[in-house]
Amino acid sequence: DTVVLVGGATGYIGRFVVKQLVARGYKTYAMARPKSGPGGARSIEDTRKDLAGAELVFCDPVDKDGANIQRVYDELNGKGVKVDAVISCLASRTGGVRDSWEVDYLASKRLLDCARAQGAAHFTLLGAICVQKPLLEFHRAKLALFEYMKTLDDIGWTDVRPTAYFKSLVAPIQIARWGGAYSTFDGGASNPNKAMAEEELADYIIDCFEKPEQQQRALPIGGARRAPGIKKQGG
Repeated sequence: DTVVLVGGATGYIGRFVVKQLVARGYKTYAMARPKSGPGGARSIEDTRKDLAGAELVFCDPVDKDGANIQRVYDELNGKGVKVDAVISCLASRTGGVRDSWEVDYLASKRLLDCARAQGAAHFTLLGAICVQKPLLEFHRAKLALFEYMKTLDDIGWTDVRPTAYFKSLVAPIQIARWGGAYSTFDGGASNPNKAMAEEELADYIIDCFEKPEQQQRALPIGGARRAPGIKKQGG
């Protein structure tokens, strides 16, 4: 059976990736912090229930020397488990300078390098479509990792860059649901967005280590529907 390790398994998209992997019959190992979620409010038991069907490996991916991530691979190898594919859904919580480079770049790079060292076949990075116009620090961190990935010839890789309903777009809709005014900019024509369903994106990410045409490249993707602006999204 194909063995897949998912970093950032308790994140917004990471949870769906894990669930789809399990549904599709992969032997799935989900890497998570012992206390996850906003403010570390989710317990180990909460995570077990949320990611039922996957084997959990607990790890804080941010440390000085990468020993925590290396320990995950060592423990799996000690059980006779060889990881075939790795999916990194790791993402900084704040988007700040330090957090971006520690998580979006360094932690994912360590996940990738450990996979290479043990002979994994493929690494998929969950990127973001907004890196095409890099304005923020986490954009630059993800692009730096992409540039590193392009130098590698000992592992297959894919950088998936999806569009999504980001918090800045969801918030006005939620306010309207609560009875408040729906706010737009530039007459509501700005920020057109071809959003994807979470399961749709998760399946696409998983397909990357199955389909050669989705490998060794960056893939900016969106949903199949037209891209509405903020005004139409609110409709």
